[in-house]
Amino acid sequence: MSQVSKDQSGKVKYASKGKERDNGFYLEHIVFLVDEVLFKVPEMLLTAESAFFRKLLKETNEEGHTDEKPIPLKDVEADEFRALLKCLLPSSLHGEPSSKKMSTSDWISVLKLSKRWEMTKTTQTAIQKVLEGLKADPIQRILLAEQYGISGWRLDAYAQLASRREPLSAKEASSLGYERAFKIIHMRERAYEQIFSAGCDDCKKQRSVE
Repeated sequence: MSQVSKDQSGKVKYASKGKERDNGFYLEHIVFLVDEVLFKVPEMLLTAESAFFRKLLKETNEEGHTDEKPIPLKDVEADEFRALLKCLLPSSLHGEPSSKKMSTSDWISVLKLSKRWEMTKTTQTAIQKVLEGLKADPIQRILLAEQYGISGWRLDAYAQLASRREPLSAKEASSLGYERAFKIIHMRERAYEQIFSAGCDDCKKQRSVE
């Protein structure tokens, strides 16, 4: 026979009569429905960092405990949620950190969801990983920086595009949009003007010496 009790958050907990559940190592699992895929994960994996999930689970009654009544997460793709869980899980079944197997695309998904669900520490990790993966792609860095409010990326990315030998391609300009592309073209023109001006000054100095 089971006895019912409530913890400090008001959640109902069940325990067999005469038995006690350990506070640290009896993990509650929650079932989510994401893009028609069921995920069953330890509750603390999401609530430890996210106020969004703490509030969501506190307000949930019957949902989340069975496959028949999962908690739906809207506007999230299964691959995105899977990437976030890989990041949050401390290790895989083989003892290797799950995050080591993640692609830049996975980390972009982590960035998207961690920003949405206010997971600050995870967001900072994702920002660093995405930056490492996009060092050679200033276009993508600019677009992601503006989408997720990462101001530190933009200046370096604009400088990289303005100083490289190749001009913007039509595809790059289309991806950036008119205003951003015009800004980069203007930066390149100013850089070349400075180089040309410096070259002319050197010529004048050389002539005066002669």
